Amino acid sequence: MRDLSSAPSPADPCSVGLQRAGAKAVLYGPSAPPALPFEIVESKIHVPPLLSGTVSRTALVNRLRAAGAFPLVLIVAPAGYGKTTLLSQWATRDVRPFAWVSVDECDDDPVAFLRHVAAALDRVETLPASALESLRLEEDSAWAQALPRLAEAIASRRSPFVLVLDGADSLKRDSISIVGKLVKHIPVGSMIVLSGRILPKLPVAALRAGGPLLEAEMLLRAARVELADEEITDLVERTEGWAAGLYLAALALTDESGTESGKPPDVFSVTGDDRYLADYFRSEYLSRLTPDRLTFLRRTSVLEAMSGPLCDAVLERKESAVELASIEAANLFVVPLDRCRGWYRYHHLFRDLLRRELEDREPELVPLLNQRAADWFEEQGDAESTLDYSYAAGNADSAARILSSIAMPMSSSGRVTAVES
Repeated sequence: MRDLSSAPSPADPCSVGLQRAGAKAVLYGPSAPPALPFEIVESKIHVPPLLSGTVSRTALVNRLRAAGAFPLVLIVAPAGYGKTTLLSQWATRDVRPFAWVSVDECDDDPVAFLRHVAAALDRVETLPASALESLRLEEDSAWAQALPRLAEAIASRRSPFVLVLDGADSLKRDSISIVGKLVKHIPVGSMIVLSGRILPKLPVAALRAGGPLLEAEMLLRAARVELADEEITDLVERTEGWAAGLYLAALALTDESGTESGKPPDVFSVTGDDRYLADYFRSEYLSRLTPDRLTFLRRTSVLEAMSGPLCDAVLERKESAVELASIEAANLFVVPLDRCRGWYRYHHLFRDLLRRELEDREPELVPLLNQRAADWFEEQGDAESTLDYSYAAGNADSAARILSSIAMPMSSSGRVTAVES
């Protein structure tokens, strides 16, 4: 028996997850998985069982099974669209074994995340002891030492496998870097699958993964747009992994380049107020919202990042934090920027359209809203943000005053380029 009762304090939400999964993992008989030198939440590394009566997604499963040449696959859809079910169906029909990690907020800890990845891979094919023992340490830096060993073990595997990270939109910072490193070491015939509502910002090298992304290439091909690998990567980053947005952006590029002009498409010219994207946002999302929510969305679009107190100050209202949480729950292209859901931002393309709507409907409010944001940031002591919003508000005197006060300290700290911009 392996006792997991020596987990972190119950005050830790990750500890609560461990307790819910069962504080003790009891292993019986020769068929039980081998003991690991570290603790994991066992339920996180099992392929979820398919419920009876589940609708088969045969066409999608077949496309995924045929994608063996791609080391990285992205599956993006709003909540409730059956991403996990699709992956489970794929796992039952693919000849390759599946290593599965159900990602949650606890995987923001890179050591915990890498342990679960290693445990899932170990169930598919036993990992070298050195790759597992290096994750025994509790130090924050343990993952940096263990990652190269795990990557080397993955690269040396001869039998193809599929590693699924379900809920990958919960990954941040160091955990994202881990994924980028692992993708580079995926052997031929194997793949990493990232599933989520909005995918994390992987490094460019990881997104390219030595070749085009499966989903991006298929969508662009369907729209009859031919792009180089680097351009596909740029477009994926611009659409933030949103599959429908990628296709609509491709249509916008087709219109821009035209069949007669011969002008190559420019992926950086795609904005959220392009016709195809704007029509989609309006018909599928904005048309279903109440006037009050539409007003909130439009007027907060002046903000690069949003918090409840900041929105309260800019809109001169109360309970903006509740509104932001409700907007996120409705899957309205709002991205949380921290673990406690204190700060958010809009999907870049969605914000493009909201800003255009604000400028068209209430142009007189644009400088006023920006000035309120500048005043709020000045009260918080954030001079750089104050400068940005003062400039956007057209308040040259305030912008000049702030710039003169921070230019020298910024230059002295090596941020000359920021000062010049």
